[in-house]
Amino acid sequence: MPVEVRLTAVAGEYMETAVVQEWLAQEGQPVVEGAPLVVVETAKANVEIPAPASGVLQQIVVARGGEAPVGAVLALIAPAGERATGHPEGAGARGAARVEPTPQTEPGRAAPAPQDARRFVRATPRARALARELGVSLAEAAAASRGAIVSEEDVRRAAGRAEAAAPGGHRVAPLEGYQRAGAEHIARSLEIPQFSVSMTFDATLLDETRASLRRAAPEGAALMPTVTEFVVKAAALALRRHPRVNARWDEGRVLVLDDVNVGVAVATERGLVVPVIRAADGRALSDLAADLARLRQRAEAFCLAPEDVRGGTFTVSNLGMFGVEHFTALVNPPQAAILAVSAVTTRVVWVDGQARPQRRGDLTLTADHRVVDGMEAARFLGEVKAALEQPNDLLP
Repeated sequence: MPVEVRLTAVAGEYMETAVVQEWLAQEGQPVVEGAPLVVVETAKANVEIPAPASGVLQQIVVARGGEAPVGAVLALIAPAGERATGHPEGAGARGAARVEPTPQTEPGRAAPAPQDARRFVRATPRARALARELGVSLAEAAAASRGAIVSEEDVRRAAGRAEAAAPGGHRVAPLEGYQRAGAEHIARSLEIPQFSVSMTFDATLLDETRASLRRAAPEGAALMPTVTEFVVKAAALALRRHPRVNARWDEGRVLVLDDVNVGVAVATERGLVVPVIRAADGRALSDLAADLARLRQRAEAFCLAPEDVRGGTFTVSNLGMFGVEHFTALVNPPQAAILAVSAVTTRVVWVDGQARPQRRGDLTLTADHRVVDGMEAARFLGEVKAALEQPNDLLP
């Protein structure tokens, strides 16, 4: 019997679909179990899927450019020693995959309900690519399709109807790469009952410490820690002392997480992504700076690996480098909290009855109220504030 090559949730629990970028073997060629067989693009990264068995690649079910949901069959492998047969009936539908999801479960958890097959629209690879380019829903194109599989012409008709219905001139801005994941995450985040608390911190010593590190660094030294790395370290240490913030809501129960893995929101030309710095509470600031620089480069090149974005327990979003003086971030599900960091600016404050200029910045913590209450949020944020006002304590 042929062995099925299925699309699994290689980029995390919220992965729903992927686009086939490249087949590393062609039909009729031998493949080796465990060797990379196909490259797929998820909403977060390009990922190689290995061959599940050795043998001959009998049939490619989803051609290059085709999109498939998690659980779909991408290809068939005739096992070693078994003669490869011709394509089974229906094999001509390239870019369309059979939907038979494989449940992804945790120990002690019930298997999730099977994915609704109606969510996956049968379409040619070129039609899918055109739909992404024009920002057209395949479901809308399928509603008026004259055949069982959506064609490029169906997509163009759907785009024409949308343009005719829209008032005035416009152009469609397609969602690509990280933008798709971001749109899905926003929808999930708005289902969370969340609240925010804010504090202002004195950044005078932080500025002085960073300047001192730059002066003391030898020529050609590694990257100097930015405000982001100081915030990540301060937050990571505070998470150890406030484990309830380093937790998640899970179907009526709170899971307090053992690892402190801080995600850092990174803006790229293809949207926002959150690579993860693991064990951040035990890392030196210079190590955090080097790791974050590496992750930023991978994110901008759209080559983050699945392990780069998995396992985050808390998120830091810093918009200070863009001059943003205050903002509130949305919780990054399934995490319980996110910290928004604004620009450090010079402000006039009252000290001992006199107006004086002082370097200050704003911190805003947004939390899932099912997991974190207001007092816990205030105590956690107060510790982050105190650490940033005494930054030498964060040094190795």
